[in-house]
Amino acid sequence: MSKMKRVWLLIGFAGWLAIAVLSLVPAESRPHSGAGGFAEHFAAYLLVSACMSLGISGSRLLAALALLAMSSGLFEIFQLQIPGRTAELEGVLSGVLGVGLG
Repeated sequence: MSKMKRVWLLIGFAGWLAIAVLSLVPAESRPHSGAGGFAEHFAAYLLVSACMSLGISGSRLLAALALLAMSSGLFEIFQLQIPGRTAELEGVLSGVLGVGLG
């Protein structure tokens, strides 16, 4: 694996971790861009999947992107247990769309 592929993969995983952390903190602790929740979901998943696409190829990429898309749904479900957070189907769909286009 080339050095640049490793860098992109590391950035992708760091982004995935950031999505996880920001998805699972209470609403008042999470920063907001002002773009709206669904746009934020879409942009975050788009950027992470694009970075992962630059770092992985073949069947490993498909597996990573499938896990990333599934994590969008899992994070929404986990948010039901977090004060000030709700689970919304639109959040899952915007995340999955971001993964698909990334």
